[in-house]
Amino acid sequence: MTSRRVWARPVWVAGLAVALACTQSGCDFRKKTSSGGTSAAGSTPAASNPTAPQGAGSPAGGGVTAGPVSTAYRIEGHDMRLVRSGDQELALQFELFNGTSAPVDVSGLGLDPREQLVGLVDLSRGTAYGLLGASGTNGRIGSGDEDTIAPGKNVTVTAMFAAPPQEADSMLVVVNGLLPVQVPIQPQDSKALRPDPVLTGSHDRRPVSPLTCTTTGGSAEASLSGSGLQWNVAGVRRTGRYALAQVTVDNPTSGALPLDFQNHFTPKQVTAGQLTLGTGIARRQACGFTDPVYYDFVGNLGQSFTPGPLGSVPAGAKITLWGLFAAPEGGTVDVGVGGFGGPRSAQVTTG
Repeated sequence: MTSRRVWARPVWVAGLAVALACTQSGCDFRKKTSSGGTSAAGSTPAASNPTAPQGAGSPAGGGVTAGPVSTAYRIEGHDMRLVRSGDQELALQFELFNGTSAPVDVSGLGLDPREQLVGLVDLSRGTAYGLLGASGTNGRIGSGDEDTIAPGKNVTVTAMFAAPPQEADSMLVVVNGLLPVQVPIQPQDSKALRPDPVLTGSHDRRPVSPLTCTTTGGSAEASLSGSGLQWNVAGVRRTGRYALAQVTVDNPTSGALPLDFQNHFTPKQVTAGQLTLGTGIARRQACGFTDPVYYDFVGNLGQSFTPGPLGSVPAGAKITLWGLFAAPEGGTVDVGVGGFGGPRSAQVTTG
């Protein structure tokens, strides 16, 4: 059985401000994790383009597929579906596939009632959704009676959220270890859902809050400069008043290289792996919302780059770092990655 990963939230609280909005069509990622044994690096993800950002899912088995953020940790979300459950709730359900050579624990990925490394974003209304509360600080998420996924197998993961307005027809789905995908919402009479106790539970919290996007005054640390890791901008795509930015980080060496990514804002520093967008002296942080317990912003939710120890990129692996930002005004932007020193200029596409 794989070892459990725990992300502890710092005692400080991230400062959040201006809520922004975006249209679904503009943020269409083409209809759309962090512990375990060792597996070989897989194939390189497809290159990014304006209409299909890197890693965007393609339909598989009649549904939406979310690919992995790391070629060294081949975990996928198959048949991603959102279905209204009554008037007040929305169910996210998908088949979590283990494409590695060792067992993977669902709870080790943070897809459990405690860590809750999953969320939804209504881009049309600039609203983000956390898991419905079950009891205490627990959230309504589960995988039936199965926690361990054998190599080449999958288990069904079910997570419950507050229902968006009736006019909402899709949501951006963000899951630890998977690339973000836009998933259509099915009506409550849909037969797409598999039975699960999570579907019929009660809730005592409905975490819904505006997406908020701020600028940062923190300096970008340069701990990864000269480390051997190589990074490139995969794309920056404007969608309404938002922009999706993605970079790839490659390890071309024969050994693991450090990358201690954390999904937390720090007041005075842009830490390793965090993306920023800049024009002139202003630098934007990724957008966040107030409800999550174990992550601060909409982007990679944790260190899901390897089934081995945290804090590294395996030999030969390529990973994708991404974030959702307030859109820049111009046609070019400086993309920064914490740890790598200076930013790189990139064209902003519109879709």
